[in-house]
Amino acid sequence: MHHYKNTLMVLQRKRFDFSDSAAVILSASYCGCFAMCFVMFAVHFIYRYYVSCQPQKLLYFRGKKLWYWIFGMLLVALSWVVTAYIFFEPDE
Repeated sequence: MHHYKNTLMVLQRKRFDFSDSAAVILSASYCGCFAMCFVMFAVHFIYRYYVSCQPQKLLYFRGKKLWYWIFGMLLVALSWVVTAYIFFEPDE
């Protein structure tokens, strides 16, 4: 995977051992994992900010509200997977 400014490119240097459709699904999943890493980093930054500067807002990370953060991260990853699968078709 290569990214430069606002461009994201997935390159494959050798022939993939699976079918072409499996390669597309795996590449799209890789893009989703890549996006979720950035979202996890942002959520971790928000959490650390609340811990150090505004401890009263830590309630946003307790109980059921913690699941909203996790669901949000998974939703972003899923949106990247769907977008990559639909719009980034393999090239010859």
